Amino acid sequence: DFCLSRGLGDVYKRQAITLEGNYQRYKTEAWLKSLNGSTPAIDIEGEEFEFRYRIANFKENQTLDVIHIPLALQFQTDGETKWYVRAGGQVGIILSSEYKSSIEGLSTSGYYSQYDVELFDPQFMGFGSYAEIQQKPVDLDWNTSFSAIFETGVKAEAGDNGHLYIGFFMNYGLTSPNDEKEPTSAIEYQKESPETAKINSLFDSGLAKDAKLTSFGIKLRYGIGGF
Repeated sequence: DFCLSRGLGDVYKRQAITLEGNYQRYKTEAWLKSLNGSTPAIDIEGEEFEFRYRIANFKENQTLDVIHIPLALQFQTDGETKWYVRAGGQVGIILSSEYKSSIEGLSTSGYYSQYDVELFDPQFMGFGSYAEIQQKPVDLDWNTSFSAIFETGVKAEAGDNGHLYIGFFMNYGLTSPNDEKEPTSAIEYQKESPETAKINSLFDSGLAKDAKLTSFGIKLRYGIGGF
């Protein structure tokens, strides 16, 4: 976490409204031992059917790069080395977001209700058993997020018009960046290339809900001006 900040304080130099910008990278991992599901589909011959799948050991890694713009109220003590506490809210602008999935074992089939038959092959139609599937990184279309922030620590003078801060911080996500998405199936049949099933994000499938950008740790911050 890296940031520069600017504050406007009152005449007593003990409280201020601060505005800053900082960058954070989030990394998460989701894992499911097994997953079964189905979704409507149309095969290469134009026939409607139910695409069924059974997954063993599904793993997904997500990476998000975010610029946070916080607006906070800060209080501090007097002295050369000051104790401070600040709280407020922030908006998170997502610069990039992607996920990468891997599946240890996948079995697919097609159920045709009009014929009351379930096909477990051939693979060129997308039906069969597959092992060790690795998917390349795929972009996540996520939205702006909003968080509550809290920070406390000590600050010391650094130069003629600057201060160096070190303290504990917590950002608690209030909104989910994917809450406006319609749930999709974890695995989708691709009519154009049926032998290669499309793997969707667990967050977009609805299996992992209410993803929120929450973080905590130690922050080193440089401030310009009295705050």
